[in-house]
Amino acid sequence: MTSTPRRSASIGALALLVLAIALPACGGGAKSSKGYTIKAPVLWAGAGADGKINSGVEDATVTAGDLEDPGFTVDLASVKAKDAGPQWLAASASAAAVATLLSSKDPSRLDLSYTITGQIDGPSGGAMLTVASLAAIRGLKLAEKTTMTGTISPDGSVGRVGEIPAKLRGAAKAGYKTVLLPMTNLTASGESSTSDMVEFGRTLGLDVQGVEDVATAFTAFTGETIYPPATPAPAPTPATTALVTKQATRLLDRIRTESTASTSASIIVQLGQASAALASGDVAKAYGLGVDTYTLLVRENAITNINSSFADQSPSGQLATLKEMSKALELFSSAAIETTSNITGLDPVAQLSLPFAMGWFTWADAILEGTSSALAAGSITPNSYGITAAALAEQQAAIEVFGPDAIEVVRSTPNPAVTTTTPPPEFLSGYTNFLVTAGSANLDYLSAVIGSKATTDSNGNPVFVALGMNALSATVEATPADTQPVNEEIQQASVAVTYFIFGTGLVSNTGANGIIGNGVGADTRSTVTLPGLINSVLLAESGVAALVDLLASRNLDPASARWSAQWGVAAANALNGSGRDAAGEYLALNELWYDAINCSVLYAATAPS
Repeated sequence: MTSTPRRSASIGALALLVLAIALPACGGGAKSSKGYTIKAPVLWAGAGADGKINSGVEDATVTAGDLEDPGFTVDLASVKAKDAGPQWLAASASAAAVATLLSSKDPSRLDLSYTITGQIDGPSGGAMLTVASLAAIRGLKLAEKTTMTGTISPDGSVGRVGEIPAKLRGAAKAGYKTVLLPMTNLTASGESSTSDMVEFGRTLGLDVQGVEDVATAFTAFTGETIYPPATPAPAPTPATTALVTKQATRLLDRIRTESTASTSASIIVQLGQASAALASGDVAKAYGLGVDTYTLLVRENAITNINSSFADQSPSGQLATLKEMSKALELFSSAAIETTSNITGLDPVAQLSLPFAMGWFTWADAILEGTSSALAAGSITPNSYGITAAALAEQQAAIEVFGPDAIEVVRSTPNPAVTTTTPPPEFLSGYTNFLVTAGSANLDYLSAVIGSKATTDSNGNPVFVALGMNALSATVEATPADTQPVNEEIQQASVAVTYFIFGTGLVSNTGANGIIGNGVGADTRSTVTLPGLINSVLLAESGVAALVDLLASRNLDPASARWSAQWGVAAANALNGSGRDAAGEYLALNELWYDAINCSVLYAATAPS
């Protein structure tokens, strides 16, 4: 990649556009020279200076227009001018990203602008802003006296938020009649006469409705659907089934080969479960359990091996060993990325799918780059050398096993009869731009609100997700401005989608699901009950399945996304009740988010002219 500045990792560097449009009545829309503008009623609640919870409906405006020159812009200058906090900026940028994904429009021609009239904050505005953004893109009005609260995820699902009773009071006081809540918020605690929010809303004169995703909310607000109906996709082809069966068999054989007499009993048990699944024909469960089992095995082996090799080494010698390991893997990863992005013999559909299958390599490369920098700076202490070795081993598994398997499915799925509306390099360039914008807003939020930009935790252990996100941030800063050759655009798009997914995951999962860590070097944990996380996986699974059906109606086979979703969900189901439930659900959710964006890109790229 070149060092010519392209997509800044700071919202402040976005295009500046002063919005000066006469605003319509609530829910209406208006056209101007800038595009189509609508007012979005964002429901909010927050503690005031006295500690009491205040609430209300704050109007934001969204303007969608077409650019004469390719480039995709999101203007948040007026948002910053009102001193809105980083949560609001993250919600706006994520809404722009998800709305663009759902709109089926070429992002290189899209311009979105946001304006707020007060100091409101919080990711709970994400779902409302997504609906409003999508409505503005399509030139539709929003229903009168209707508002909404909820976070937004890359797959379009609407996530749980807090302070529901207060928000309902605020909506009623502002004169609203209908409030859409995340389905998981229909039962809530707080200062209310009942935990049933539908009933509580009724006492306030409100019609409270639960929604699971943006598609349902969009219909409630506009009377329109996001996507047309589609018949179920046909079963995977025999060639795909044979390939993934071979991959599952190969993975389980690898686990057996690398297991030792001291391998933990839990790993042996999971291997047995995966083997039984394969024997019964449940290939998705076999592979999904295999991914998790092999990850546990390489962690365990790495710690055993590093402790053995460190026995006769001084701390400085141990550090030198880890530095050498990390640098060697970093070089290995960079070479793999160059090889993997080669498009020789690939049709446009495969070219557009490569960035998502490459997520294994891209995230591993970011973790390795960040870890190498931390080791060089001396910020990783001897007490953390074991977990660092485990993290390095995981990245090696991603580069050697999981990533190549994902790429193999892409390369083995021909779609020669499918054409794209825009050449893949230009199309990917547009997506890279807006995903980086959203990813950067998320990183700003994490740094200011959660503090996750810190590279070590309170115990002095490395925070690998922060190391990886910082490395990705530096990479997007150096991404060139104009459209590059397709192999470079594939690499850049993979960085952008990874940056967006992990940043969005941290923003939404940290709050709603209490997620701690991202499974690098140690299991992901949850500080709250699992139903919310499980529900997120179910919604994402449903969304991906619907997109697969839509693509099949265009005679397009998204085998890579479909397979990734199948084995990810199968792994989560298999680990349910194992004590590692959160780790399984998080693994599935990451796969599903890549899959959802992959399918959305393919759907937009193949839209009839």
